[in-house]
Amino acid sequence: MPTTAKTAPKPKPAPKPRAKAKAAAKSATLTAKARDIYAKGGEFATEVGAFTKANAVALGAAGKIFGAGVKKIGTEVVDEGKVAVATVKGDFAELKAIKSPVDLVKLQSKVLGRNIGAVTAFSVRHADGMIKLVEASALPIAYRFDAAIKTLKKAA
Repeated sequence: MPTTAKTAPKPKPAPKPRAKAKAAAKSATLTAKARDIYAKGGEFATEVGAFTKANAVALGAAGKIFGAGVKKIGTEVVDEGKVAVATVKGDFAELKAIKSPVDLVKLQSKVLGRNIGAVTAFSVRHADGMIKLVEASALPIAYRFDAAIKTLKKAA
């Protein structure tokens, strides 16, 4: 049976000085690129943080505007409710004083006309107020959208 002799692996030749220089140059280039990427990432993170903070401030401002408007409208509704209660009390006093069916019909038509007018005026006034309130509370957010679009246009 023939035997084969095992030979030891040949040693690798020592790297040439020129190859070492190339490897060092590549390493330096990669290190510089990594530093640039890290610096740009830090700048980007700072910009994103500032942008997010400005968005939160805009939402807070919109919430404050909306809250103040709702409070004002609520106060007006309560005041008008007090006036309505006083009006109803007066209507009941007039109802007690009625002597004939004709007077009852006159009172009912008077009350009905007044109440329809009051409901219409109330609806118009508060619908306009709510539209103005929504527009005012949306302004800070709209300004942030404008800023975001400008930022994206700069980046593109």
